[in-house]
Amino acid sequence: LITDSVTNIDFYSATCSGEILDNGVPTISERGFCWSTSHNPTIADNHCIDSTLTGTGFGTFSVQLTGLATGFHYYVRAYATNSSGTAYGNEVEFSTAYTCGNPVTDIQGNVYNTIQIGQQCWIAENLRTTAYAPNLTNAPSLSHPTSFNYTACFMNAYYYYPNNDTANISTYGLLYNWRAAMGGASSSNSTPSGVQGICPEGWHLPSQNEFNTLIQQSGSSSFLGTILPGEYFAGNNGHLGFGTWAYFWTSTSTDNVYGDACGVSCNGSNPTLSPYEEQGRGFSVRCLRD
Repeated sequence: LITDSVTNIDFYSATCSGEILDNGVPTISERGFCWSTSHNPTIADNHCIDSTLTGTGFGTFSVQLTGLATGFHYYVRAYATNSSGTAYGNEVEFSTAYTCGNPVTDIQGNVYNTIQIGQQCWIAENLRTTAYAPNLTNAPSLSHPTSFNYTACFMNAYYYYPNNDTANISTYGLLYNWRAAMGGASSSNSTPSGVQGICPEGWHLPSQNEFNTLIQQSGSSSFLGTILPGEYFAGNNGHLGFGTWAYFWTSTSTDNVYGDACGVSCNGSNPTLSPYEEQGRGFSVRCLRD
């Protein structure tokens, strides 16, 4: 059983082809393709049955997958079932098409607007997810602390509520410490950063260099227009600047204690990089398209 190719990929669908080289002794009763955003999909995940099955099921076949999400990375396998059970072919991966300006959906179903600035495609809202994308298999456990502990805020992956109020999440998103934003990845100042972190699949946490590119572009004012001043959580100093300031993590760290944050004033000035921000603090996250 072979999973052959994925063709005719667009925003919401794709065509999968496969081949059965040996149908086994019992006649095949069902064949098709199963897919997921995680590795090794089975018929317990999304699957589509080949309605053209006739005879023993031997030979080539294809099925159109529909209802896919735009800009998502998928794993697909052919499958075949007879009275002895279900067998699977090799895994093939593909990504649906994406055009900046279309909304993007995270693993929890939160939908975000996007904006094109120069050659960069940004999520135009602050992230508000409390879960990592399923492909990030080695991410740390993400949680909200019930009380503040200075050391724990460096060691654990935490998210905080803007102004310590859950009612602010829908508008201002969540605040994350650097460990949560990075998803267990190491510091990077590359372009692209290569750090998916808390971002949806197909997106990444921007590096300091990538934020510098934004700042240098004439379209940075468009980014300012999307800013929601969710403040920042400063640990023992509490929640500061709600409704006035917005700070965003980059994937770049100066040492084991400090990350680099892009601090953005919401009074109309241009974004400015603010290095040496303690990694236990809570900042907003904006993601860049891979």
